Formats: sequence, C-alpha cells, structure tokens
Amino acid sequence: MAATRFWTYKNMHFPFSATRETLEALPDFQIRDDDIVVVSYPKAGSNWLMVIICKLLRAAGRTEEPVDTLLSGPMELTLKTAEQPGYVTLAARSSPRIFKTHLPIRFAPRGVSKPQNRVKVLVMMRNPKDTAVSYYHFSNKLCPLLGLGEPPAWEEFARAFVGGQNITLDGTAIAAIAEESTFDRMKQDFSRSQWPTKRIIPRKGIAGDWKNMLSPDESKAFDSWCERKFCGTGINFDFE
Repeated sequence: MAATRFWTYKNMHFPFSATRETLEALPDFQIRDDDIVVVSYPKAGSNWLMVIICKLLRAAGRTEEPVDTLLSGPMELTLKTAEQPGYVTLAARSSPRIFKTHLPIRFAPRGVSKPQNRVKVLVMMRNPKDTAVSYYHFSNKLCPLLGLGEPPAWEEFARAFVGGQNITLDGTAIAAIAEESTFDRMKQDFSRSQWPTKRIIPRKGIAGDWKNMLSPDESKAFDSWCERKFCGTGINFDFE
C-alpha cells in the first residue's frame, strides 16, 4: 500500500484524516452517561449496527433526528472540508449521541476504554476474512473519491492486512425496526445520503464472500493470524 496514504503516531499507521491534534485530544474526550459508542475494526458492520440503534432510539421517542444526521464517521477522522476537527463537532452535539471509533484501546477516550459512568460501549466483531474483503472493496471506491490514487492489488492488501435496559418496545415496534434494518434497506437509505463517502459503505453484508477473493494460501495465512491474535479469548468467528 502506498506509504503516502498514512502517517505514523506512536508506532501505528493512521490515515491523514486522523490528525495529531485529534489523537492527542481524544484520551480526554468527555463521555456522557447517555452516549452509545460502537467500537469495531473498519468494515466489521458498525454502520449497520448504528442504523439499528438509531431506529431504536427514534422508535422509543429518544430523538427525532433523521438517521442520516445521527450517523457520523469515526470520531478520530476529520474530513478535509470540515470547519473543525470531528471530535470538536461531536463534543458540541446534543444528547443522545451515537458515535463510533476504530481506534485500538490505547488511543480511545478513557471513558470508552475504562468506562466510569453509564455509557454503553458496543464492541462489533466480524470474521477477519470477510472483514478484509469488505475493506478492500471499500478502499477501491474510497481512494478515487479522496484523490489517493490507484488502490493496491488484492494480494498486496491481503498481505498488509494479515501483518439492554433503557429502551422498552412492544413486539410490533421491534418487528417494524427489524424490517427497516435489513441490509438491503440500509443500502437503499445510504444510497440517498448527502455524503458521497457514506453512499459507498454498504456492499453485500454476507458471511463467506471471502471465498471469492482469498487463495488457499491466503486463507491459511488468515487462519494462522487469527490463532495468534485470538488465542485464549474464547472468540470464535463464523466464516460461512
């Protein structure tokens, strides 16, 4: 992957949209009691989860904001066209706030990594093979939009990759939210977003699409990586 797309902060690569100012400020970012924070690796399904959360809050009368307004990008990123850093905009937002981060725990706000109040932190996980394939296709669409040049070939990308309570709803409301929260429905909603980068987020939303991309050797490399990274955690992914 082209080195010019990233910079290094405390021995970790970040996109240029994650600035030093933001990364230095985020550990002290104030987390509220009624915040809902989604934590995930990119392309692990965080947007789908956030859509469901938004619809639950709207159905429960907690907010009247449209879903497209409630949904925001990762708190650590700032668009070039933004007038101020993303975390500053987020800090000024009224409650309830729904936001996400792809940051490792050591860079996350302390109120997320070590919650001290009633904040709800939802950790979203997806099997690494499908996550990598989804991330690759997203990068292919994102690079031209951001002027980052030619995206890497899959083989290069794969090698780099491996290196409750509060809301009570009746059955009718839950069924309606479930119907509105299918992947196809979310894809339709995102296609109408005012933000070009949001319109390219949904792709297939299925498990097993990695079989169309990974060679047998690449699949074994991912299996070895998973064994090293998740050994002893009790986490088992559904790859089918």
